[in-house]
Amino acid sequence: MVQVQAWLRDHGLKLAAEKTELLLLTRSHIPLEVPLQVCGYAKSTQRSAKYLGLQLDCRLNYWAQIQHAAKKASRATASLARLMANIGGPTQSKRRKRWVEKREGRVSTLREARQHTIQQWQERWRTATTGRWTFRLIPNVKSWTERGHGEVNYYLTQLLSGYGYFRKYLFRAGKTEGCGCIYGDADVDDAEHTFFRCQKWNEHRRTAENIMGPIEPENIVEKMLERKESWDAVTTFAGNVLLEKKRDLDVTILEERRMAQIEAQHQ
Repeated sequence: MVQVQAWLRDHGLKLAAEKTELLLLTRSHIPLEVPLQVCGYAKSTQRSAKYLGLQLDCRLNYWAQIQHAAKKASRATASLARLMANIGGPTQSKRRKRWVEKREGRVSTLREARQHTIQQWQERWRTATTGRWTFRLIPNVKSWTERGHGEVNYYLTQLLSGYGYFRKYLFRAGKTEGCGCIYGDADVDDAEHTFFRCQKWNEHRRTAENIMGPIEPENIVEKMLERKESWDAVTTFAGNVLLEKKRDLDVTILEERRMAQIEAQHQ
């Protein structure tokens, strides 16, 4: 919003903040109602907003527009039904019953289509050659997508993807001089080593395990999905570990660069 306000100011424009609606467009599982300051007004992002006659939602799947149109059509139909004479036709209650039956039939069709999509997704996920670390953690697509709790944040994403503050990943990106753990207990520092093996994080690991029991790559997500307390415990565990590890990694990377510069000067 700071950049938007600066652009408007530079071009001699002014934003009517009191009339402004904010929409966060994302497909990630993150909070969708975020408080913001807009030109001195306290605003919050919404789950849907009207734009050029359309109800846009944060997922851009147009479900809000469908619901809006369906409600308008339902109200119009009900109004017309009360105005029109009912001569020899079904009563209003019977018409309502038939409408409900048709609606339930559409819902059933949508449910079957979704189930078929999930099955296809599961098979592609099972046979894929990439994302195998994430597959170890989340082998079942349906249980993950239909979970009843839990938002994925910046640190939890690193645990689930294997991309982040891990020297194996940073080495491939050309950011470090090696793949080994900076705490000296493994030749390869990846997500599995950091969260499940590294002795440096035993205390943080035990704190999470006191809430959810022993954790391994094959059971950690299953336990997270069972209870919100377990999800929150892993979220806290990942955040605590990666915050501290990033500070140590930054120091290591700076030292590696300094040593590389010294060696270059002596060549």
